[in-house]
Amino acid sequence: MPVPQISRRRFLELGATGALSLAAFGTAATLAGCSSGPTRVAAGYRWLSDEDLALFGALLPVVNGPALPADARVRTEALRRIDLACSCLAAPAQAQTRQLLELLHWSPFRRFACGVTARWDRAAPAELLAFLHAWRDSRLQLFNAGYRGLTRLAALGWWSQPQSWASSRYPGPPAWAVAALKA
Repeated sequence: MPVPQISRRRFLELGATGALSLAAFGTAATLAGCSSGPTRVAAGYRWLSDEDLALFGALLPVVNGPALPADARVRTEALRRIDLACSCLAAPAQAQTRQLLELLHWSPFRRFACGVTARWDRAAPAELLAFLHAWRDSRLQLFNAGYRGLTRLAALGWWSQPQSWASSRYPGPPAWAVAALKA
């Protein structure tokens, strides 16, 4: 399949349009109160807010598909593992992740950049899947990076649990590695 050719002028136009769009969304989000103060961490968690829990709670079944059991305890553990992973990120990565999550919680951004009209916990799975595919296939690297971050965290929540190992045919960590951690 031939690679489509793009002129230098069109490349610069796309870059300028993308930069202006992101600047406009960022400015609007700041003026609307996004990131206006420290994020309030949900009770019992280290890093995720209640809004973050709703977002990842909605993304878990979409990202992991039928492999994810409907058991509420498994989903709660997945959210706990996502929280732990986010709390262990380096400060710059935490700041970028927080910025992304704050934008995703902002209703105008969620509607226009994600195509999701309802709150995350009320969005239809098909709507969430369309959002993820649009960001994955976007020409904007920022959306591609957002897609990778969101899906990796949602996948980590389930696939890091020992219950998931059998369905992936992973026998678990080697005994010597577990013993080394306990020493």
